Amino acid sequence: MLITEKRRIVENVTDEKQLNSIFLKVKVLLCYGQDYDDTDESVILGFNQRGPHNMLDIIEAHRFLYQFIKHQIPISELEQWFYCHYELEKLLEKNEYFDFVSRDYISKYSFHETEKQIRNLIDPGLFEQERILRLLNSISQNDNESLGIMDTLYDDYCEGFTFLMYIALYFITTNEEYIAVLKNDQTKLQQYLVPIKVEAKRLLILFKNDKLSIIGENDYFDARIEADRIELHSINEMLAANKKEP
Repeated sequence: MLITEKRRIVENVTDEKQLNSIFLKVKVLLCYGQDYDDTDESVILGFNQRGPHNMLDIIEAHRFLYQFIKHQIPISELEQWFYCHYELEKLLEKNEYFDFVSRDYISKYSFHETEKQIRNLIDPGLFEQERILRLLNSISQNDNESLGIMDTLYDDYCEGFTFLMYIALYFITTNEEYIAVLKNDQTKLQQYLVPIKVEAKRLLILFKNDKLSIIGENDYFDARIEADRIELHSINEMLAANKKEP
């Protein structure tokens, strides 16, 4: 470890207020998962043996916070993440960071309080778009989880992403019996997915050309010409042209 890195870490741990806080020492030890005793030297040793984490930038930090509010990360993991990345103090500003690290995450109110703070702190648009593009790419590439992804996209459509109308309605109007058949018959599944892959690729091109862009949670900007909004003015024709069942 570089001397400057070591000094920064030692200073971070040996601040007078921190040394007087057994609670903080427990949090520091929790970050490293080692059986150190509760002494100042052992805390510093823990840092020195483990070394610094990869430094986050603001986008990575906000992306992790976004994943928490989307229920992709448990609150216990989020808590450890705050303790392990001291650079968050600068990235999130001191007051925000202090609120996060001083919160009692065992409290039944901790999830609600943390979610509310995060929503006031980050702009989810970028990460929502990353998520939607990832799902569309998965469908277009014969992903084995396509039916589950379509179910997720149906929820996104209901929440406000109306450009997903065709995929959503194609899926939700498929009866449950046939869904069960598709789960056990790869040939029929691939036939079923043909028009969905076409639609997914069409939407991906629109995003690539900045004709569609997500600007918030359940909110998007639509710069398409009327002819490209086919799922809005020609949905019945689109559904009728692709019969799902034999």
